[in-house]
Amino acid sequence: MLTAVMVLYSCQQPSNELTDADRNSIKEEIKKVTYSIYESGNRKDLVQLYSNFSDKTTGIFSGTIMESWEQHKQQAPNFFESQKELVYKIENMSVDVLSRDAAVCYGKYTMTATDTAGTTINTNPAWTYVFTKEKDKWKIIHFHISDTPKE
Repeated sequence: MLTAVMVLYSCQQPSNELTDADRNSIKEEIKKVTYSIYESGNRKDLVQLYSNFSDKTTGIFSGTIMESWEQHKQQAPNFFESQKELVYKIENMSVDVLSRDAAVCYGKYTMTATDTAGTTINTNPAWTYVFTKEKDKWKIIHFHISDTPKE
């Protein structure tokens, strides 16, 4: 006697497609990290600010390619320490979700800085941050900040 056994199993793999809910959740996470960066700048808290960046971060400031992330982190404290008052304010922000572990955030912000000599600088740059997921945390892997042209 011949017995036939039928085994059914699913070959379906988990979908890598993002739902609208996934995209919205990632957008909110990215916005939260971005606001944290600017709030840390206002407090001149470089430890908290830099915790949002990858150790492999690259960057461009108004057309100048940053030499290295380590060099930038060594130079930045001089600027922050020389400011009596520092105010960053996000004017607008957009987030494009590329995948479960990549997103681009961009927008414009204002910065008002008054140094210890009383000199005030007002700028209104645009920025782009490229985020990746590292050990379940969103980190900036690349940024580009450029001055807004004078009108």
